[in-house]
Amino acid sequence: MKEPLWVAGGYHNFQPAFVDPLYLLDRRYAAFANYLSTKAIYKCPSETTTHIVQRGRPVPQVRSYAMNQYLGPTSSLDGRLSSKYLDYRKTTRITKPSDIFLFQDLSPQSLCTPAFIVFMPGQSGEQFFHIPAVHHAKGGVVSFADGRVEAHRWLDARTFQKATLGQRIQHNLSVPKSRDLVWLQEHTTTLK
Repeated sequence: MKEPLWVAGGYHNFQPAFVDPLYLLDRRYAAFANYLSTKAIYKCPSETTTHIVQRGRPVPQVRSYAMNQYLGPTSSLDGRLSSKYLDYRKTTRITKPSDIFLFQDLSPQSLCTPAFIVFMPGQSGEQFFHIPAVHHAKGGVVSFADGRVEAHRWLDARTFQKATLGQRIQHNLSVPKSRDLVWLQEHTTTLK
């Protein structure tokens, strides 16, 4: 059996992870299923993105949050981690939990893997892999490892990406000198 992630998911070509609550609530697929028994907790109430499935019927996306890739990564995500930065496979490694984000509200059309992937400095140029949510007064919800939750407002116009319904926002979006990318990097992990 594969290592369970907090919820099951995949890249854009695995549509069931976007529309089927089974991948959130069944412990065969989701590590959090033992603790969270309602699908509503996985989605921002204001997020209304749908996917077109079976017979052209729109189906709501079941999740709008992703977990920091450096917090509890599994071997399937190791290739996305920078070897220069700490991964937090144990909570005791987090020296400043108020500085490290745990969950991030994503732009609905950037959501794919259960992980919120952030390219760290020197890893892949200055690029967003995932785009944070901007539908709350140009911001999104961020939770931190210390349990705090805040609304964070983004500043760089390149963070405000849109795509037509049914389309995804491209990964590896170049954003040189983006203050938003720097903020994400500073709150994702720390140098070893």
